[in-house]
Amino acid sequence: MVKQEMPVYFRAPKVKDISRALALQKDLGMKMVISDAEEAWYLKDQFKTGTIPLVLSLALPEDKSEKKAEAKAEAKEKKVMKRKLRRRIRSIQIRRRKHLKRKEHKV
Repeated sequence: MVKQEMPVYFRAPKVKDISRALALQKDLGMKMVISDAEEAWYLKDQFKTGTIPLVLSLALPEDKSEKKAEAKAEAKEKKVMKRKLRRRIRSIQIRRRKHLKRKEHKV
């Protein structure tokens, strides 16, 4: 870094991190590469000159349709479980009534 022959790699996923790295580069005049730049598109105008290389993140946003499908499946599962629980409770209540009737007849 003293001779400035090799670039310094900065891991800067957020806009704040990227801004800090750019300010440091401006102050020290060193060669640098910004990596994992997930939010670099917010500062795209600062990278138009092409003097600072970027290594973009491959982290893609979640697919909303996939999330909806999961939520739907979860809701369906909850309904099924509620139905099963109601049936089970009903079954227990019926058995209890039958048991109580048998007791009454014995007495």
